[in-house]
Order: sequence, then C-alpha cells, then structure tokens
Amino acid sequence: MTLESKEITCHHCGKTTRIERKRDWCEKCGRRIFYDPKDRKRHQWMTYYMYAVVVGIVGTGFILIRRFWDAFQ
Repeated sequence: MTLESKEITCHHCGKTTRIERKRDWCEKCGRRIFYDPKDRKRHQWMTYYMYAVVVGIVGTGFILIRRFWDAFQ
C-alpha cells in the first residue's frame, strides 16, 4: 500500500527520511520509523505487552518448577 510521500524524522538518531509506506527502517540507526504517530504508539504498546507476556510465562515457569521441586523433597 503506497501512501503520499512524507518526510519523517527518526526519534532516536534524528535522521530525516522520505517514506511512502506505513512503516520503514531508519537507514542510520536501523530502528522502525512510522508514517503515522498512532502506529508508532501502537507498536510501542505492543512491545511492552510482549515483554510482559514473556516475563509472565518465565515467572510462572519458575514458580511451577519451584513448587514441583519442593513437593519431592
């Protein structure tokens, strides 16, 4: 899907890039840049959500292993 060409400034390194898609990669620092600020915010919240899910799964695994270990001692 091609959008109208727009100048976007990377929030991390400050390089200005012209993009025509919803998201692209910064050529200087290699991080995501977004056409619409709402997409950037959504990406940020989904990243936090995925970190929380991974921490929850790992934490639950440690709790279950600990209870299993204690049950047999």
